[in-house]
Amino acid sequence: MPAIDIRALVHAYADGTQALRGVDLRVDVGEVVAIVGANGAGKSTLLKHLNGLLLAASGSVRIEGIPLTRARLPDVRRRVGYVFQDADDQLFMPTVQDDVAFGPMNLGLAASEVRARVAEALAAVGASHLALRAPYRLSGGEKRAVAIAGVLAMAPSILVLDEPSTGLDPAGRAVRQPERVRGRARRVRPGGRHGGQRDHGGQRDRGGWFGRSRRHYSGQHCHRCD
Repeated sequence: MPAIDIRALVHAYADGTQALRGVDLRVDVGEVVAIVGANGAGKSTLLKHLNGLLLAASGSVRIEGIPLTRARLPDVRRRVGYVFQDADDQLFMPTVQDDVAFGPMNLGLAASEVRARVAEALAAVGASHLALRAPYRLSGGEKRAVAIAGVLAMAPSILVLDEPSTGLDPAGRAVRQPERVRGRARRVRPGGRHGGQRDHGGQRDRGGWFGRSRRHYSGQHCHRCD
């Protein structure tokens, strides 16, 4: 069973913009997948369908075998961790450690488990030294790291990152490459980890190109379909 299985996905916005036309995507357990393409090609629109931020006009999305419908949104969102393109959309607590702890606390976990997850998630992205800082005082790259940590602390089985290396210098990209984050995050949640990312460099197992017409994703390399 694939981690992500999308078939003939179509999405149009209210103003009539046809963002996705018949997208097919399969991501197997343990893969790191990059989605690349020009601005406005529909990359973020695709990623937002992976945890129900957007729902398909037609076609189907299955996450670990679960159909992505309104009725199954809670089940899907427990499995999919989504890191927004703009880290400020995710950071709102007084300190970094409070922000990373927010999700686990709302799962009803014991205080000791929450503390452990916060420490492990911050370590996974090289941000342990930021724990007591106020998020609004961080640099763009530091905010990006903390946003990723907040998702890791929820221990999802799938990580979805929209432009994960935006605002990071080369050293920051090296620490927070999805492949390295996946490996180090196993301390937070044992087992395999898989996911999609809009690509700005770093390691991946496969990559797909979004063109201007029908978007298609397949194989070991990028394929242009416009």
